[in-house]
Amino acid sequence: MGFFDLFKKKDMGFIIDNDPVMKRLRNEVNEINNKYDNTEIALNDFETFKMLQDTDMMPNPFILTENIKIDWINQQIEKLKTEIDLNRNIVSEDVVSGLIKETTYNIINEKSYSLKTTLEIEFLKISSFSEAKEFNQAFNVFKKFKEEQLNNFNNEILILYKDIITRIFDDKILDFQKEVDEIYQSKAKQDNLEIEVVKKFQFERLKKFNESISNTRSYFKYFSIETRKNMLETLESYIKTARESISNMMIHMEYQSEIFARNKGSWGSDVAMKILNEEVWIKMNNEQLLSSRGKPTNVEKEQTVESTIETWIYGNKNTGNYFVLVDGEVTKIVDR
Repeated sequence: MGFFDLFKKKDMGFIIDNDPVMKRLRNEVNEINNKYDNTEIALNDFETFKMLQDTDMMPNPFILTENIKIDWINQQIEKLKTEIDLNRNIVSEDVVSGLIKETTYNIINEKSYSLKTTLEIEFLKISSFSEAKEFNQAFNVFKKFKEEQLNNFNNEILILYKDIITRIFDDKILDFQKEVDEIYQSKAKQDNLEIEVVKKFQFERLKKFNESISNTRSYFKYFSIETRKNMLETLESYIKTARESISNMMIHMEYQSEIFARNKGSWGSDVAMKILNEEVWIKMNNEQLLSSRGKPTNVEKEQTVESTIETWIYGNKNTGNYFVLVDGEVTKIVDR
């Protein structure tokens, strides 16, 4: 329903169609509708007309259209603010409160406020145009400017969000590495374990962890936000599993520490370290081999006039490992 459809003879007591002032007013309102594509604003001002009619005063058409225009501009500014706020919320509330540091959230707010201010200033400049043609030209320029600014804003937030998730991913890795270090060092001190054994187990735990995430991290820059968030959840799950596995490794580490201490007492630190690393070398004795590789699957013996020859087989001789010992010393190594 148009603005002038509201003027009924039974309601107003006069017919305005032939009144020159009201004709001008009709043209002004139509011009406003053409400018802003918003006839509802004119309808909203009907109460003003009724009030003026009651006091026998007719409004100045230009003042009326200025009020309508200013009201419309204010409405558009509020819409802009809402639109910017919605775009800002690309960073969801759960992430903001749970993962993003306060300083980062402040950056987003500053960018949002700056954009609002810029668009508001540019938009208010349009109010200086009273002619429909000038206004439409200025408004079209503004719409293009607004879209560019919003796109830039969105892209900045998306980049910021990606960087935040990446930083959180890296921070979680560092935190877990520190946690592992503290766990092993605390265990070594508490139970008086051999430091060489502790360092070896700690290194192997971190090596396995780092290898499992290295490929994921190297391709992180190509991932979308959703993929990065999924990778972050996967990392948290893996850290939880790795943390649980440490307790099981501690039992084995205590056992190896006892063996290491015993081997060090028998053959010195260098030999004890080689055995800890499961190394085999020429002229190592059968006790050292047993400590390094454990009990063989099978032993083939050959007795000559001069020597006793043994072949210690681990697994299958054709596919597995075997070591030849002459009189209790390793003389041949087949370590596949």
